[in-house]
This record gives sequence, C-alpha cells and structure tokens, in this order.
Amino acid sequence: MTQITLTQSFSNFLNDLWIRVIGSNQEIHFRDREWMRITWVDQKTVRIKFRFYHAENVLTVIIREEADGSFKITVEDFSLSPTSWRDFKANIFYRTYLLWGDLGGSSLDHVGETLIVKGTDIQRMATPVKPLEPETVASSWEQLFALNEKRLNDPPILDVGDEKVTVGVPWGPGKMYVAEKFFENLAALRLPAETIFVIDVADRAGAFKQAKVAASHNMLKQGALDNGSKYFMLIEADNLPPPEGYLRMKTLIEKYDADVANIPYGYHTGPKGPIFDCRPEKYHAFCWRGEYPLYHGVDFRDLLTSAYPFHVTSAGFGCTLFTPKAIGKEPWFTDQPPKVVWCTDGTFGIRVKREKLKFLVDNRVFCQHLCCPSCFQKVHGEPKAINVIEKIERLFRDKKYRIIQ
Repeated sequence: MTQITLTQSFSNFLNDLWIRVIGSNQEIHFRDREWMRITWVDQKTVRIKFRFYHAENVLTVIIREEADGSFKITVEDFSLSPTSWRDFKANIFYRTYLLWGDLGGSSLDHVGETLIVKGTDIQRMATPVKPLEPETVASSWEQLFALNEKRLNDPPILDVGDEKVTVGVPWGPGKMYVAEKFFENLAALRLPAETIFVIDVADRAGAFKQAKVAASHNMLKQGALDNGSKYFMLIEADNLPPPEGYLRMKTLIEKYDADVANIPYGYHTGPKGPIFDCRPEKYHAFCWRGEYPLYHGVDFRDLLTSAYPFHVTSAGFGCTLFTPKAIGKEPWFTDQPPKVVWCTDGTFGIRVKREKLKFLVDNRVFCQHLCCPSCFQKVHGEPKAINVIEKIERLFRDKKYRIIQ
C-alpha cells in the first residue's frame, strides 16, 4: 500500500480536524489513526474515511491543499449500516469551528458540498461541487481478480488427509431461495472420508435472531468437540465456498499455524464476484481488524493486494475452520439487547485478542455470499422451491450426516 507522507502544513491542518457523531457524542480525531483510512487521490489530495461503531459506518471526505495555503474539503459520502443507524448525523469541526452541522442522516444532508478553509476563514462554495470520482472502474477490479486467479495455487495447498472433520450447517427457512444451490455446493466440497455433516434445520422459537444463531453455533461446535474431530468447519446457509475451500483453510492451519482459518466474502455477490456495485470502493470484505466492538473493515482492494495469508481479528463465520483450541470450551455469545450489533463472529474477536489466537484469511479465493434473493437472482436466476429434507437425504446418502430438526 502507498505510504502516506504529508507535508507539515497538511499534517497540521489535519491534526485540527475532527468529527462528532450526533446522538452518541463519540468523537474521532485525525490523530487517532486506528479509526480512519487515508489514501492519496493525487500529490496534493487525500481521501479520509472516518469509521465509527462498525466497519460499514464511514464518513468520507476529500481534502486538497491549494497553492495559496488554503484547504478545499469535500464531503464525498456518509454510509451508515445497519438500517437502525441511518438517521445518525455528524458534525465536522476544524479546531473549535463548526464546518458542517447535522451532516448525513437518511437524506444525506450536505453530502457533496465543498468549502475552503484558510486559517480561521471559512468560505463555502456557492453550490455543491461534484466530488472527485474514486479510481474504481470495473476493469481495475476485474484485473485484480484475474491476478488473484493466476496466484491461486502459489503457494500450493495441502491435499485431503484421513483427519476427522465435523461440518456444521445452521440452516433456516429464511434461506429457502438458496437451498438447492447451497446443498449441492455443500455435497461437492472436497473433504476427508471421515467427515460428518451436521445440519441444523430446527426453527428455534423465541429470543432475538442473533441468539438463535449463537444457540445453533454452540450446539454444532460442541458436537465437534464431543466426537473428537480434528477440525470443525462452520458453513452458513447463504455462502457457497469454492470446492477446495476446506483444503485451503486446512493449509492455513497446518502450514501457517493458524488457530482459525477463513474463506472471505463480501456483503453482496454479483455476476463478476463479490463486487458488483458501481462504486465497489464502498465495499469491504466481511472481515475486521482492530478491537471489539470498534473494528475497522478490510477494504477489498487491500485484501486483494496484500501478502498471503491475511491476518485479521475476526471475520464472518460463513466459511470458517476451527481447531479445538479455537472452538474453546465456553459458549460463543452475541451482543445483548437493546444494542445488538455483533453476532458470534464479531464477539469472537474478544477471545482472539485475549488468548492470542491466530486468525488467518485466504485472500486468494472468495465465497459466493448470496445474502438475499436479489444477489441470488443476479448470479443464478430465479430460485427453485425444494423439499430441503429430501434434497439432503438424496445428496448425502453416501456420506455421514445427521439432520437436527
């Protein structure tokens, strides 16, 4: 990644720039670099992404140092997720001066506006100026993915062994649109002969959604510990791993000393891979660095261009391989109401830090994350309705499997 080297005047200006998230009184200062990502646009211009609460909450500004010593600031974007946070707004300050108040919200107030700061003089542009376009044309992403494919088996991955593996699948009726593709993909994975598939299709009543997920995860992981499996592979019902996904994660554990290994994925999937939006720069891989609960997301471009393998604090559990050490004896847990943000994958980062677990991501391949019917239709067309139990019994008749209802 390009090293950011700022002039002294630019650095001084940025050190006096900060934001306050309205409704939380959380303040993020430029000096606290952990919560922002800085990239060059050109020799005089930087793009700064201030992150807060969650990887997908990002306020993006573009700042340019002009020849007369002034600084031009453009609010490029204000992305908030999940939906419950989309009414949040922010104030941007320079020293004690308010540059923008009540920025963002569901109507994206002030996004696209530009002003000029010189000393304590603040000059607003008469009309909003179109923000600089990020260098994210589709061809550049296609080139990065093509480069990844060329490096797919460099270094080579391990082959199937005689180890015992439990594959745990929490499945719910909300994923019926992907059921046929999911179970066909699951049955086609390259796995050892001593693999046991445990598919939890129980419709758990009560509790909140994340609590139901945690209950399923805990039952499945405990089963792997009880039956003496060398590894526990967790696959969520809207993820289609590549056929060699298990072998790639096994390689990270046995050759790179990982305690947890993961095949990454995006928040969405389209016909050309995990990036399909016209502005893929906005998208992060479903993996995080930093400390719970204020993780910062991993930009796809960083993931694709970084050295193999990729270290993270935690990642979405969509396709993850755990050693018994990483499974742990204590139950996995989620955030608790009224503010439920992180599920078991997010809170797992607490143990990673505390127990110094090594969590590695294979940044050569990706799962298809078919998170919603829209994603499915973009890639596979109209979904087919199936009888899930009959489908499992037919596909897995020559395999060891158990269905929990």
